[in-house]
Amino acid sequence: MYNDVTDIKRGQMPVDTEELDYMVRKILGSYPEDKRWPINIIDQVFAIIEKSYTYHHQYKLLIGIDKQDKDTVNQMIGRLVKEHTGLQSLREVTGQLSSLNKNYTELGQVTNGND
Repeated sequence: MYNDVTDIKRGQMPVDTEELDYMVRKILGSYPEDKRWPINIIDQVFAIIEKSYTYHHQYKLLIGIDKQDKDTVNQMIGRLVKEHTGLQSLREVTGQLSSLNKNYTELGQVTNGND
């Protein structure tokens, strides 16, 4: 659904956060429950999106014809992965597994040193 008349005039649609959230949850749901999340889980999610015809098609629709929403969508994917895994940001690194993202944040459990 369009946000406002301005979006309609420009031919742009806002990013469908519900669709993106569903896609991320579905990808994360394919990981075994007893397996710990890898530090590069965000990069792995992008690789799965890129390799899957269905996910890649959805991704391309979400970023737009001219890729005008690519940065927004990529940031949202990272944020959703972090939210759904319950992990903390460790550091930003260069993406290795997918051409969809240049950088991503490694995620992990942060300890305070008193454990």
